[in-house]
Amino acid sequence: MHVLGIDAGGTKTVCLLADERGTIVSVNGTHLRGGRAEESRTGDRVAMVVRAEVAQLASASDAAPADPLASMRGTVADALFVGAVTHYRVDVAGRRVTISRPSREDTIVLAAGQAVMVTWDPNDAYVLPADEMTQSEADRSTSGPGSSKSRPGRRTL
Repeated sequence: MHVLGIDAGGTKTVCLLADERGTIVSVNGTHLRGGRAEESRTGDRVAMVVRAEVAQLASASDAAPADPLASMRGTVADALFVGAVTHYRVDVAGRRVTISRPSREDTIVLAAGQAVMVTWDPNDAYVLPADEMTQSEADRSTSGPGSSKSRPGRRTL
């Protein structure tokens, strides 16, 4: 499993609001929405993670995302066409993640260097107390294909 770790355990990721509709966190001044965080309170340091396989990818010039707080701008590093799927390596939030989209004839392939929006369903974004996820765990979570850090013996795209 690969995740888009958002300043996991960092001192600048702070819970702003936690209610029945989810949790809003501030990451270096950017407000993002995640799922409900039962144990987090306003002002707590938190980590927010989104599994890369549930993230959606669209050109930044497309229509605005349905929930602007459940999206981040990124840049396509490269694209790899593999039959029925196109794998994109995208630089977002200081990480390089792989996001896959079905390859269809009516879909335009996003080009390297193109600005994109990475979006997610807030219910798929986990907000955890920062002390539950150490930086070494965050690094392990984002290692592997498509990340900027690879484990020995693993092939990156």
